[in-house]
Amino acid sequence: MPQAIILQAIIMVSNFSSTTPVLNADGTISAIVRDRQAAAPAGWLLRVWLPVAYHAGGGFGRFFLARCAEDTTEARRNDWSIYNRRALFCAGMPQAMPDQAGSTWDLLVPATADPGHSWLTQRPLDSALNLLGPFGHSFELPAHARALLALADTQTLPLILPVVHTMLDRGGRVTLLIRGDMDTASPLLSLVPIPVEVRIIDAANWLAQLSEPMRWADQLCAALPNQQYPELAHQIRTVRFQFDTAFAQVLVTSDLLCGVGACLACVVSTRDGGFTRACMHGPVFPLASITA
Repeated sequence: MPQAIILQAIIMVSNFSSTTPVLNADGTISAIVRDRQAAAPAGWLLRVWLPVAYHAGGGFGRFFLARCAEDTTEARRNDWSIYNRRALFCAGMPQAMPDQAGSTWDLLVPATADPGHSWLTQRPLDSALNLLGPFGHSFELPAHARALLALADTQTLPLILPVVHTMLDRGGRVTLLIRGDMDTASPLLSLVPIPVEVRIIDAANWLAQLSEPMRWADQLCAALPNQQYPELAHQIRTVRFQFDTAFAQVLVTSDLLCGVGACLACVVSTRDGGFTRACMHGPVFPLASITA
């Protein structure tokens, strides 16, 4: 089972102000936007202050559902102009607030033409953002793992950072393979910790370049387009003696709308011909469970 991030509510003091996060009576979180950073071509990073503490654990695959409208009681009751929430994935490890209650989380707003995403990228600093979550099972690094092979492209690179930081914190080694070209990937490299070995590989040579690092890695995690995963699984079977179920875990893209498995919009097919709900049982899955 993936290691869960244990959240503990912080009861806010009576002198609550508009720039202080709070847990609302309706179960939502009023987070505060603390920073906004361009992360082209992946999108924007929003640093939000949440009224929750956290216990250290992997954040790769965890997400919040953001309401793209003003965060007031009246708006939450009556404003349905953008009726569904948008999934914002963790793009870094949560950080404790040294002088205040709660913690800060970096969330990725993807680069799309979606009006909800556009609204999110224009939120002013110290404004409130209504969230539900966090949802999802995160990537779990086995206790023995010391050599991580991380795979991403230029759209998903920020999403891989939580597990990269987790491995470095335990003194392990990380090699990050970015599927793309140097010009596109360069703006994102400042997000990657200095100790990480980074290799940028064009799409034509992607699979061939996986063979060498795949031999020495004792754990692989990937955030790639879903259509890349069958080829990745085939490469693992070709290079390694066996396809260990625990060796490779991947982030599966799906429509994450409700977060509780009720709408069934996020179902993904499994290797045995069945289906599973990404918001409840993923969106990080063992690669062997979703590919033939």
